[in-house]
Amino acid sequence: SSKRGLVFIQSVYNRHPEDFNYFVQCNSTTISWYYTYSYQPKPFLAPYPNIQFVPMLFGDFENNFTASVIELINQGYNISHVFGFNEPDLTSNYGGSNIDPVKAAARWIKDIEPLRAYGVKLGAPAVSNLDSTGGGGWMQKFFTACNGSCHTDFMPLHYYGSFTRYFDFIYYAKSLYGDNNTFWLTEWANANAPLADSINFVRSVDANIDSLPWIERSSYFGSFRASESNVGYNASMLDQVGRLTDIGAFYLNLSLTGNIPQ
Repeated sequence: SSKRGLVFIQSVYNRHPEDFNYFVQCNSTTISWYYTYSYQPKPFLAPYPNIQFVPMLFGDFENNFTASVIELINQGYNISHVFGFNEPDLTSNYGGSNIDPVKAAARWIKDIEPLRAYGVKLGAPAVSNLDSTGGGGWMQKFFTACNGSCHTDFMPLHYYGSFTRYFDFIYYAKSLYGDNNTFWLTEWANANAPLADSINFVRSVDANIDSLPWIERSSYFGSFRASESNVGYNASMLDQVGRLTDIGAFYLNLSLTGNIPQ
């Protein structure tokens, strides 16, 4: 699928920069975009302008986002989309950006909304779940505080679970926000599952994403070694020594390797 993208985690990249030689190969595959949980692109992907960078305002503590995105546009980067806050309903201990929804709305209006003038499409905050007592409740408070001044073009979704529950999740998201948004599945995996289930999950979800026009893009989680994974080693795209697993090879549209993550 040409919808496929990559997620890069800076701390993992710092420990194993050599692993990402594999992902440079994505210039000849179906990978079309990537993000870094920040507004900073990866220099090693600069020679491949067909792989589009999508900046993210991770949290309320980052003060250079708007100016940096505009500078990237002025430098010739094809910035057509940006992401809002990453899992603002969670604390940093769980990878979240921990933002009060009222403060997030004010920051959005000040620093994300102006990018529409540059033709940039805006991705809503990516909450960790859509439960009314968790991420879903956070989103309701966010849009209430926005009072009609926060315009979102697409909704990033995070999903970690089985393929059976996956359908419930995406169609529930569509029922909530599908009137005004398309969707990107920006983190997804069958967390802590057996290897065969993990592989089948990737194949099945990828095929489903490709078949649904209202899911515009996806990025599997994740592009790291099995020993670095916080969603179970079987879900990783690289094994414990940095070789492509079958999931990694499938996702990059390369020949399967048979390498078993441990």
